[in-house]
Formats: sequence, structure tokens, C-alpha cells
Amino acid sequence: MENYAKKLELVEKAEKISLDDLKSAREQLAKINQEWSKLGRVPRDKVKELDSRMGKIETSIKQKEEEEWRRTDPESQHRSNSLIEQLEKAIADIEAEIKSASDDKKKQELAKNLEARKSWLEAAKQAAD
Repeated sequence: MENYAKKLELVEKAEKISLDDLKSAREQLAKINQEWSKLGRVPRDKVKELDSRMGKIETSIKQKEEEEWRRTDPESQHRSNSLIEQLEKAIADIEAEIKSASDDKKKQELAKNLEARKSWLEAAKQAAD
């Protein structure tokens, strides 16, 4: 039971790790895992509880790292910027077409198209952030 109490303390310590600094969080968890490995076995009926709690912590750090990678991935940013540029050009082209169009029906059609492109642009900008 002594090992259980020590491992429980480690789990509680790990649950308090802040995810604001992922590198620090990963290092803190690694130290905790090293201490964990040095400790002996725990009662069989307590293993699942401890492993489950530690697994949740590792998963949350991993998810945060993946989130950060998706946000800062250079290829993804390039694709987003390219899409944004294309939409901005399309919007400018449609606005020019609206100004030069003489048919009201054509202007309405272009205005609908313009609004759709503007909403796509807004969504692309939000996704890029």
C-alpha cells in the first residue's frame, strides 16, 4: 500500500501540471514518470485507477502539442495564406464586375456570389488564427 500512496501523490502532482508551457509540462511529466518507474508495484485493484489518471494527463499534453503544431505548421499556414489571397482577389474581381455590370439581375447574382466569398474569407481567416 505504501507504493500506492506514493504513486497517488505522483498522479496528483502530475494533474497539477500547467499546460501553458508545453516543453515544461513534458519535462515535468518525464520526471514524474521516472519516479513512477522507480517505485514498486501497487495492489492489483488500484493499477487501473492510477494508470487511467496518468493516461489522461499524457493524453491532454499530447492533444495540446498537436493543437499547437496544427496552429504553427508552416505548410498549413502557407495553404491558409494562399486561400486567403485567392479569396481576396476573387472578391476584388467580383466587386469590379458589379461596378461594370449594367444588368440588375447580373448585379444581384454577383452580389450573392460576393457575400459567399466574403463569408468564406472570414472563415479562412478564423481558421488561420
